[in-house]
Amino acid sequence: MRAQVIKGMPLLFVLLFKRTKYCVVNKPKNQSVKAPTHFEYRFRVNEKPENYIRHVNNLRYLEWFVDVAIKHADILGWGIPECKKMNLAWVAKSHTIEYISPAYQNDELLIRTWIEKVNATRITRCYECKRTTDEKIIAKASTVWVIVDYGSGKPKTFPKELKTKFEELSNS
Repeated sequence: MRAQVIKGMPLLFVLLFKRTKYCVVNKPKNQSVKAPTHFEYRFRVNEKPENYIRHVNNLRYLEWFVDVAIKHADILGWGIPECKKMNLAWVAKSHTIEYISPAYQNDELLIRTWIEKVNATRITRCYECKRTTDEKIIAKASTVWVIVDYGSGKPKTFPKELKTKFEELSNS
């Protein structure tokens, strides 16, 4: 599987499916590069069993969106391992999903995600899932994420460097 940035950004991220390894290629030498504002992840649906009406179960969309958010956070340097080192953890406060069209076995899908809004204690991440063969939008979603103390589970304000990084990526 591969992930790529949008709008001609000079970085190309390659993800290996079902692994947390990734590599960065095409980074200009001695040049600072702003992180991409959007992240894409392409994959083929491999669902067994399908639900009783032969399409992907709605719960899988939520799993896909969360997986893509984790992959994007990893690339930005604020994934699970980095947060855990700082005694922090990401927690979903709420999810909103609009199912527009069904996905089926063997469909190739593209999920696009971006940071929509940032404040001191939460970020809103948006998602769009589309089938690549006909460019049909399958689902749209958003998740409100908060950061909590890893040990106590109590909400925390974002560390300054994290808030700054996500504000650079957001539309707010």
